[in-house]
Formats: sequence, C-alpha cells, structure tokens
Amino acid sequence: MHACPHCNLNAVPRMAVRYSSRESPAKCGACEKLCHVLASTSGGIAGVCIMLLAAAFVAGMVLESYPVGLLVAALVVPYNIWAWRQVELFPISKENAKLAAQVSWWLLVLLAVFKLFSS
Repeated sequence: MHACPHCNLNAVPRMAVRYSSRESPAKCGACEKLCHVLASTSGGIAGVCIMLLAAAFVAGMVLESYPVGLLVAALVVPYNIWAWRQVELFPISKENAKLAAQVSWWLLVLLAVFKLFSS
C-alpha cells in the first residue's frame, strides 16, 4: 500500500498506483480521494526496464556473454518492483480527472482524423 497524499494513510493499493494516470487515478481506501503518478515517472520506469532488456540482449546475443545477459535481464523485475514502491503520488480532484479523460479522448479523435487525411 502507498501513502495517500490527502490523508497520509497507507491505503492506496499498489496495483492501482501502477496503472494510475491523470485520466484514471487511483482511489484511496480510507478517504476515497483520488491520486495519480506522473506520466513522466511511469514512462521513466518503463524506459529504464526497456534499456536493461536491450543491454541484456546486446550482452547475450552480440557480445555472446550469456551469463552477463541473464544477470542484466534478471535485474529488470527487482528494479521494476523497487521503482514502483518509490513513486510519488499527486492529488487530483474528480473534476480534473474527468476533464483529463475527456481531453484524452478528444486528442485521440483528432489524431485519428489527422491520420485519416494524411498521405
């Protein structure tokens, strides 16, 4: 459980934090208020995991150092768990979360229209 930025109680589930964003925030089990992880934080964690897997691939396939490749690949899961336990949660109101979800959908529609009419 993570500490809620509103009430400071450990009542926000870990899986809710992992999949939280401005559009779909996590809910505190104690105060029922919403919070989220910054997109840059979740993207950074994913980026480091991808870089570790790429390093493992290079070590294993290109350099033919399979033990080093396996060691680096084995670091991905512990790093991911550690990083998600360290994230900072930011409070967000229900109105802002709803507005962020609407903006996200409109941007998706706009992107689809541009893609449809581009050559």
